[in-house]
Amino acid sequence: MDHFSKSKVSSVLLLALASVANAENCCAKLKTLDSSKTFYPNTYTYGAANGAGGLLPILGNVLQNDFPYWANQGIAAPGCVFTAKSTEDVSNAVKILHQYQCEYAIRSGGHNPIPEWSNTYGGVLLSTSGIDDVAYNPTENTVTFGAGCNWKDVYNELDPLGVGTMGGRDNTVGTGGFLLGGGISYYSNSKGWAADHITAYEVVYANGTIGTITPSNYPDLFIAMKGAGSSFAIVTHFTQETFEQKTYNAGFVFYPPGSIPKVLNALYNYSVDGAIAHPESHIIPAFSSVGPDLVVTEITLGAFCFFYPTKLKNFQETEVFKPFTKEIPFLASTKKNRKGINSISGEIAGYSGPGKRQSFTDMAIVLDSAETLKVLWDAYQDVAEPYRLCIQGYTASFIFYPLTSTFVSQGTAGGKKNSMGLENTPAGQDGKTIMIISINLTWLLKSQDALAAECVGKVFAKLRQIAEQRGIYHPFLYMNYANGTQDVLGGYGAASGDRLRQVKLEVDPTNDFGTLVKGRYKIPDA
Repeated sequence: MDHFSKSKVSSVLLLALASVANAENCCAKLKTLDSSKTFYPNTYTYGAANGAGGLLPILGNVLQNDFPYWANQGIAAPGCVFTAKSTEDVSNAVKILHQYQCEYAIRSGGHNPIPEWSNTYGGVLLSTSGIDDVAYNPTENTVTFGAGCNWKDVYNELDPLGVGTMGGRDNTVGTGGFLLGGGISYYSNSKGWAADHITAYEVVYANGTIGTITPSNYPDLFIAMKGAGSSFAIVTHFTQETFEQKTYNAGFVFYPPGSIPKVLNALYNYSVDGAIAHPESHIIPAFSSVGPDLVVTEITLGAFCFFYPTKLKNFQETEVFKPFTKEIPFLASTKKNRKGINSISGEIAGYSGPGKRQSFTDMAIVLDSAETLKVLWDAYQDVAEPYRLCIQGYTASFIFYPLTSTFVSQGTAGGKKNSMGLENTPAGQDGKTIMIISINLTWLLKSQDALAAECVGKVFAKLRQIAEQRGIYHPFLYMNYANGTQDVLGGYGAASGDRLRQVKLEVDPTNDFGTLVKGRYKIPDA
């Protein structure tokens, strides 16, 4: 090893040791601040908050009922855990972390599967999961909820009242990450991003100051918060619009492999026509494959979730979904009239439970033909098949989601704005549909993490190649379906990037959220 290499290693080691020393100092300060909310390793409460199994780490999440992390990659080894119960708790903790420049991670719902994005090795884990209050305001037609809530908590409050809001389609997803990433709801075809229906954020800034962000008191920051992640402040409460929630019809339809070509053709027609003519409707189009260690024979199914906001009588079908349910053979259906969004969002949650290893990755195209969907589907199967056979616990969902011109237009309706820049895309300018293509891969063994990443990487390299050859590739990435290596914020366009950098300099001049806070998509050149 030459002198330069030795010096470089020494520098890295010194930085690591300094980080550990800082974390120990901050943990001690937090313990002094509130010993009832600060927990060290080898205690049950530390394990319960971190997902490491308390005093019996070898059993992991087996002993826990609530799985603080959806994906096992979320489990790490923080120097300590500070469990905030209020905005004031977060403020007091952040003042210490800022003053002593300690590395920390923020965990709210814990649904992000990217390693060390909501946990840390050696740093401080600041958990806002205990900020889980929900309050409905019928006078203002809003609901205010803590960043520690998952959507089940919010729906539990609203469902009995016949009230809805723009929330997650899986009720185990946390409210915080979902909304900061934009958020797709069952009502998004007609109402756009969930984030566009937020009316106020209660936040803690990087120096520990508490503030409220609204369109009137901080318009630039309010826009930046919608879709750009957690680069500006820690959100402790969201206030969001509500609306009447009627009995609706929803459920899954499962298609055999032989029906998939016809399903893809129907999906194309829906994405460029049906979803625009009937924006009240919603589809989650997924295709699922599992490995041979989970089933005796190969299983690849179309698993489409359909949502329509009114009830249907006598097993009737709404016109927009007839091409899927009346003209194509399927295996089974759970479609029925339902009350309360917890019903369908709970069913979705049941298909992808916690306790395994997970990843999301996505890309986007400007949708041009049904043939394109078929070509992409075939390419995905060809590339992924060898990995399906050798990755233990392999379960993959290949998901399309159309962002129609109607969807995108809601982001600018009534003078609104968000960070995602889709108003400048073909969906915003030319009436085209942007199609998100996403893969959610599930597997069992940490030793196969690299193999799982290789699988997804090769799939998307092939899909992008096809899209570029056809002239339909688009750089937009949906943050909530992206992985940690993707340039999500860059995909929002230069104008959005310039606005985000300006706001970032104003609210986080010391760049704590760029340097101290683990993970997250960082605003470039901020």
